[in-house]
Amino acid sequence: MQIYKNLNNNICFDNKYIKSILYIILILYASIIAYKLPDYIITYLENPFVKMLLVIIIGLLAINDPTISIIATICVASTYLFISENKINNYVKNIIINEEINNCNNDNNY
Repeated sequence: MQIYKNLNNNICFDNKYIKSILYIILILYASIIAYKLPDYIITYLENPFVKMLLVIIIGLLAINDPTISIIATICVASTYLFISENKINNYVKNIIINEEINNCNNDNNY
């Protein structure tokens, strides 16, 4: 209950300029930065505890401002979409490379 009271008394959610800046930062992250994350950040984001922490943070944001929590949810979803696309692309790339190596080895045996 103390967390709820602290969130309600937070000046960041009352100031419209800070909220506007937060909206812009979240939208820019979802549209630009999420698709250029380095590998070490992707490894952290795949951790189940980090995923749970993100869900808790989004839930706490929803208490004060549902708009920020919806935008944050879109950011998290686009990040995990990028991570899964990246895994699939790497998997297919490895299959193609291994197939080419096997074809080259088979051609050299004749």
